Amino acid sequence: MNLMVFADVPLGMWSILYTQIQNCWIQFFILTNLGIILLIE
Repeated sequence: MNLMVFADVPLGMWSILYTQIQNCWIQFFILTNLGIILLIE
């Protein structure tokens, strides 16, 4: 990927994108933990 493309993207867009990715990971992490707990019991 070209780094110049990243420079053109506003910081606001990146922070929103980062937050969404973070939320997805948190949800994925919680779901995985729940699945493991259900499997153990």
